[in-house]
Amino acid sequence: MSKTPISSLRSGRSGSASSPIQLPSVRARRWAGLAHFGGIIGLVPALFIWFFVMEHGGFVAEDAKSALNFRITVMAGYLMFNGMSIAAAAAFGSSSVFSLLGTIVWALGAALSVIGFGHAWNGHHYHYPFTLDLVR
Repeated sequence: MSKTPISSLRSGRSGSASSPIQLPSVRARRWAGLAHFGGIIGLVPALFIWFFVMEHGGFVAEDAKSALNFRITVMAGYLMFNGMSIAAAAAFGSSSVFSLLGTIVWALGAALSVIGFGHAWNGHHYHYPFTLDLVR
């Protein structure tokens, strides 16, 4: 069994001449994580973080933009189902199906935001499985 240095395992290369992967700073990981985790309460945290770091580029700007695009997508779905719920309640007196779908959209968005937080905290970019790329 050959002994491979841990740094070469992280970089995906073999041999002793490889250098370890450089993770973003703790501060950058914290701000990127907050952009994702703030999605639980809405799109405002990701919007503020992206707005203030977009000119600098880098890890925080890319993750904040990804989180913002995802939160816009979730917000559109949530508003659509809640609008349909209100329309169904007015027309038929019951809106339970659309209310349930709106709740599922919110819960899925919250769960994916927590997953994005974990990836950002570990220094990895997180790309959500479904996102409208409205902010470029």
